[in-house]
Amino acid sequence: MTNKKILFQIMPQQHEHLPSSGHYDVYQIIWFKKGKGSYLIDLKQYPITDGVTFCLYPGQIHSMLECSQSEAYIVSFSSSFINIRDEDFNSFLSPGPGYNQAILPTIKNEEHQTEMQTLVTQMLWEYQSTASFKSELLRALLKVMLIRLSMHQSEKVTLIKPDDDQEIFFKFTNLVSSHFSSLKKVSDYASLLHVKPNYLNLKVKTVSGNPASFHIKHHIVMEAKRLAIWEDLCLKEIAYALNFDDISHFSKFFKNVTGTNFSDFMKSV
Repeated sequence: MTNKKILFQIMPQQHEHLPSSGHYDVYQIIWFKKGKGSYLIDLKQYPITDGVTFCLYPGQIHSMLECSQSEAYIVSFSSSFINIRDEDFNSFLSPGPGYNQAILPTIKNEEHQTEMQTLVTQMLWEYQSTASFKSELLRALLKVMLIRLSMHQSEKVTLIKPDDDQEIFFKFTNLVSSHFSSLKKVSDYASLLHVKPNYLNLKVKTVSGNPASFHIKHHIVMEAKRLAIWEDLCLKEIAYALNFDDISHFSKFFKNVTGTNFSDFMKSV
């Protein structure tokens, strides 16, 4: 998979297994034109239905649990390809208050289904071509797809220009996604954003309902769970990967954030 271009993959009928994926800096849009079953994203299970779309953020691990009679299209692209800094897409592609969760706009209307099919067909054709301005055409088609998906969402995620609070929150969560293993203090991110820690906490809490420390801690814990489940790492290896000084420190951190110790978590999984 490349980070600079769009990749399509068409699942055949009766497809039962899709390899797990957790690419960093790669977004994925998975549109099930038709299918029945369930999809696991990080630790949450989602139903697969005709017309459902999963929008996955970089770093999320996902896998098909079960699916029958499926026909799906997967579009993978990097933040540099779509230009994540484009303010028109900040609110859609940035994690937001429910960060690292799948967005599930279900396209049921026949006209919208046809429009989606036309888009992926055009994108697939352009991707396989050797014509000039190939990347520009793909980028334009991808933006149209993102706009259309945002219009079909049931949740309150829209392509509106973010206000100052939202802008700071988007920048903060993007920084956390990139530096959570090395930067664990609110003051670290406040420094990168050139604001005071108290000011950052206030803005983050205004948008999400939780202080900045909450997002930092939960991002670290989610990554720890991913490493434990998908990479089969032990407590010591995870603590080392997340730059904790010692195992006992990480163990206490995990329990304080999740309410359960690491070994009990693994047993429950």
